[in-house]
Amino acid sequence: MNISKNIEITASPSAVYKALTTSETIIQYFPLDLVESNWQLGGKISLTGTINGEKSIDTGVITALEPNKVFAYTYWNENHGSIDSVESQIKIHYTIQQDGTNSKVKMTQSNLPGSAYKIMMEPIWDHLLNSFKQYVESATA
Repeated sequence: MNISKNIEITASPSAVYKALTTSETIIQYFPLDLVESNWQLGGKISLTGTINGEKSIDTGVITALEPNKVFAYTYWNENHGSIDSVESQIKIHYTIQQDGTNSKVKMTQSNLPGSAYKIMMEPIWDHLLNSFKQYVESATA
């Protein structure tokens, strides 16, 4: 089970990629408090936020890192109702393609823990990607 979303951003692929892979930048457009990673293929990634007043930490591994083209990682959070294993990790995959002066970004979230999770995440991804688009476009204007 997965979610796929597409968005077009008026910015170069390098600006989009940099915004996706810079810890200090990610917290500007996603509702996170801290992002930690060494930004290396196979490296760990930790995304810390607050949900309903509770600290929430997604932990995972970077699975693809191709400058200006692809960024992907797996993650798990104890609130998913599963044990932390390869089989239960959710996958996030971004692809970036240049289209003139714009970038077409496709986000896929896969290996979802169930249909209720998918239904919950669909509108959240619309909001997150619009926030990402606004941030990148304003930062590169």
